[in-house]
Amino acid sequence: SIEIIFNIFYILEVVFGFVHEGWRYLCDAWHISDVLITGFGVSALVVQLGPSQAQHGGAMEAVKVVRMIRLVRLLRIMRLMKSRPELVMVLSGLARSMKSLVWVLLLLSITNFCFAVFFTATVDNDIFDQPYFGSTVASSLTLIDIAILAEWGEIVRPVMKDQAVLLPFFFIFLLVTSFGMLNVMI
Repeated sequence: SIEIIFNIFYILEVVFGFVHEGWRYLCDAWHISDVLITGFGVSALVVQLGPSQAQHGGAMEAVKVVRMIRLVRLLRIMRLMKSRPELVMVLSGLARSMKSLVWVLLLLSITNFCFAVFFTATVDNDIFDQPYFGSTVASSLTLIDIAILAEWGEIVRPVMKDQAVLLPFFFIFLLVTSFGMLNVMI
């Protein structure tokens, strides 16, 4: 399977590292993590390919944990940042913008909740095939679809036909969320 192939590549990486650098290979924390994760991966593969999973009992749980630990290898991508100042600049800009993004998302959530409560109480759900506004949670999800313009026509056309008085409220929600707050994030 693909897991065996990747384990072979990881083993070769560790072996070549030892051949090239000798015991100095273990002076780098990334290399130590590679050796440990590769060892865990090989042992998990041995347990998984063993004679019977029933004999191992809790070993299969350990295999799942080892698979999660192997995701630590993805952190090695961070080493790319040292060699690419452009990437550092983009990521630092993204990190600095997170504070304002959190506030925009909070305001968007509050707006969505207020309109969800309003539409749950006012929209007649019988005009739809699905309960778009049957509960506050369903209304919130429906309003997120409207904010990103995913199901705008499917939702607003039946409302426009049977409850046209609510149409201005949908437009206000759309203007505030989609054209207002979501564009602030962009």
